[in-house]
Amino acid sequence: MGDVFVKADQQSEKALTLLNKAEALFPNTYVPTELWLNGLTTYRGVVVPIEQVSYKFLMDYYQRAFLQAYIKLFSNLWKDKSALTSEFSFRLILEMGVENSFLVYGKSIEEKDRKLYFTVQLLADYVSIETGMSSFFYNWFTKLYDENKLLLEDLLNIKDREILSDLRANIGHYENVNSYRKDVEEARKLVQRVKGRLLDKYTQKGMYISNDNVKGMKSGEAHTLHGNIFLLSNRLSEKSKTNHLFRLYSYLLLPTTFLLRRLGDYPGNTEFLAEVNKFLVEYNIFGSELSTAWKSAGEQ
Repeated sequence: MGDVFVKADQQSEKALTLLNKAEALFPNTYVPTELWLNGLTTYRGVVVPIEQVSYKFLMDYYQRAFLQAYIKLFSNLWKDKSALTSEFSFRLILEMGVENSFLVYGKSIEEKDRKLYFTVQLLADYVSIETGMSSFFYNWFTKLYDENKLLLEDLLNIKDREILSDLRANIGHYENVNSYRKDVEEARKLVQRVKGRLLDKYTQKGMYISNDNVKGMKSGEAHTLHGNIFLLSNRLSEKSKTNHLFRLYSYLLLPTTFLLRRLGDYPGNTEFLAEVNKFLVEYNIFGSELSTAWKSAGEQ
């Protein structure tokens, strides 16, 4: 049993190495210290005040930021692999690797659809920050909304457009915190609707395919997150440690193969693509071995 987990660690290390290599293929957001101290930055080759373009950074560098977040999640789950509470992160890494990465990196995605996904996601993020810097991010929301208003009007239905336009009209001026939080909740739901519609669109075109294994995994994690007491009791039991490790490596590696396949296509780097393809061949062999060992463990 231990041998398959040793191999799983080796596969995880290779996957993480490739993810880090992929990050280096995307543009960096480094700002020279001298410019930063003077409130300036370079944007598309021009020196400009940071406040004029700061709201654009996550939009323009979303693909790198997404990958950085995925790498941190992957690394922490792997590092704390024995922690049973990591079970609650499995659906997150599954959705990021399988679904979200398609919208972020998929080469078949129309740029207007990709931009819509980024825009709605960031608008929901900017408006939901309740800290001492709220007004700073509200300003980002306003600027990003105004800059992409035509895109939103073109690709969203009237009801969904009103959710964002109402936030634009009231942001920073809510007298009732509950009204504000209700509108933020609607914006969060909008992100999921946009994501679902885009995935459906490309599913119908035969460009996005989610296999039955992934669907089953996602459904199982939904039961856990929604408080199924039988699943929770079983998964958080000390007796479940071996099954936990099988689940952990499955959720680490399977979504990452989807992500790496898309990253291999996206940057246009043939050397990196060759490394990804080699890893995918190795994983296909190991994945079958992991599945067999898991089934065998359940029969003992």
